[in-house]
Amino acid sequence: MAQSIHSGYQVNDCDRQSILSQASQSLFQPEVQRPDSRAVVEALVKTEQEVKATRTALSAHVLLGSWRLYFTANKKSRLRSGAIEGKGQYLPGLIKAHLTFSQPTEESESAHSQEQLETNRHENETSPTRLAIANQLQLGGVTLRLTGPAKYLNRKHLLAFDFTQMEVRLLGLTLYCGGFPGRRSKTESFDEQAIAKLPFFAFFAATDSLLAARGRGGGLALWVRDRDAEKKE
Repeated sequence: MAQSIHSGYQVNDCDRQSILSQASQSLFQPEVQRPDSRAVVEALVKTEQEVKATRTALSAHVLLGSWRLYFTANKKSRLRSGAIEGKGQYLPGLIKAHLTFSQPTEESESAHSQEQLETNRHENETSPTRLAIANQLQLGGVTLRLTGPAKYLNRKHLLAFDFTQMEVRLLGLTLYCGGFPGRRSKTESFDEQAIAKLPFFAFFAATDSLLAARGRGGGLALWVRDRDAEKKE
């Protein structure tokens, strides 16, 4: 059985999915022990490598929902010379960061996106699927929420996005809600902008309970589905 090494820590290839599953379960189930952070980093990196090699399809519909950020790893988290490099850590419980994907609110775009989502369940679409994205960070009584359009390229597993609106709340009281401050107007529409000019996530794991991706900056992230948050959306 092939094994990879991370600072003396070994993880069997067949254990990668069980490690990620156990990590996701441990967020909302206190009785489930959190896997060692080194094992989670290795499981993420090896899963990413496998998906790239096999070109496993991840359709846009699997992204829909609200996901709580639970684990992150730095951009050095990669496979080099047969060994896993990089470090990762679980987010403290006081920090609640959620990533939410939904269909566009406009009726016409919503119908169009639903059609695309259904098609992508069975085919590798070359045209992007339009989605809406929300990124919310809650620390104590302060909540920061960023929203905007997103587009998902099914074949490349890339989701590009652009935050255009911001809301700031303190103890439930809205302090600001409007356009992203300081954001320059762009001559190109979001659909016309090249992926290379936008922030994006490259997803490599998606189940009913977890998402994992590498961001444009190179870091890794693991999100866990938050069903309570979905009920509030």
